[in-house]
Amino acid sequence: MIDDKTRETRPCFSNPPALYFACEKFLLSVDTRCHEIPVILRKDKTMIILQTSTTVHEFDFATIAIAILVAIIGWLGVYYNNIAQATRDERATLQKQLDEFYGPIQHLRMESNTLYENFISARRAANPEFRTLIELAKNGKSGFSSTERAILEQIVEIGNEIRKIIGEKSGLVEDRDLTSKWLPLLTTHIRLFKLAWEEKLSHSHLGALGNHTFPNGVDEAIAKGRATVIERKKALTWWLFKGTDLS
Repeated sequence: MIDDKTRETRPCFSNPPALYFACEKFLLSVDTRCHEIPVILRKDKTMIILQTSTTVHEFDFATIAIAILVAIIGWLGVYYNNIAQATRDERATLQKQLDEFYGPIQHLRMESNTLYENFISARRAANPEFRTLIELAKNGKSGFSSTERAILEQIVEIGNEIRKIIGEKSGLVEDRDLTSKWLPLLTTHIRLFKLAWEEKLSHSHLGALGNHTFPNGVDEAIAKGRATVIERKKALTWWLFKGTDLS
C-alpha cells in the first residue's frame, strides 16, 4: 500500500497540465473502463505511475510519447478529412452553379444576341436611336418585315427559356449584385417584350417603357459572376489536388 504522503495529487494543476492531459488520454486508451481522473503517484525522468481507485498503471515516458504522437496524427487525419469533405462539397455546389445556371443562361444570351444583331443592324443604320420594344408597343408586328418577325419570334422564345432558368435556378447564385439588380431588370424586360410582341401594350405605356429597354450591363454581370465561380473552384481544386483539376 502506497503511503498517502508519497502521493502527488492534482489540486490546482500543481504538475504540468499537459502531462496530466496526456496521461489521462493514454490511460483511457489502454483501460476503456477507466472514467476517472488518475492520480500521479510518482514520476521521474523515465517512468510515471498512475493510480485510479481500482488499478495502478506504470508507463515509461517513451511509450506515452508514442501514444500522444499517434493520437495527434489521428486527430490531424480526422481534421484534414473534415476540411477536405467540406471543400469537396463546396466545389460540387460551385459546379452546380456553372452547370445549371451560368452555362445555360450564357449560352441562351449569346444565341439571343446573335439573332438580335442580325435583326438590328439595318434598323440602327437608319435610326441610331431605334428601340425594338418601343417600336413593338407603338406599331405592333406590322411595322416589321416577315424576316424580322421570324427573328423576333425566336428571341421571344429564348427569352421565355431565360426567364424559366432564372426563376428555377437563381437561388444557386451567390452574387448579390446579379440577383438583386441585373436579373430582375432582365426578367422585367423579357416580360414587357413578350407583352409588346403579343400586342398587349397600349400607347399609354410608351413613356414607362423607356425605362425598361434591354439592360446592357446584364451580360457583363453574368460573365463576371461566372468567372468568380470558376476562380473559386480552381482555388479549391488546387488545395485538394495540388493544382490538378480533376473535374
